[in-house]
Amino acid sequence: MRSAMRTSMSLDDDIVPVVKRYPAQRSVTLGKAVSDLVRRGLTVPGPTRVVNGVTIFALPDDSCRVTAAKIAGLDDEQE
Repeated sequence: MRSAMRTSMSLDDDIVPVVKRYPAQRSVTLGKAVSDLVRRGLTVPGPTRVVNGVTIFALPDDSCRVTAAKIAGLDDEQE
């Protein structure tokens, strides 16, 4: 049996109506609905495409850029 954790969270105003509607439409508790949605969100593969045999991940526009210098810096940290 899974254990449950009680918690409080703040939600964006535009999400509140959806959060209320979702469990009501499925006859589940709010906690069960949130757990299901989080699981679904974590298991959805990100969009990718293959370019010249290399898999490219499509990142959101506001993602930080990964430059050769950043990679070199991370590589130096590993040594």
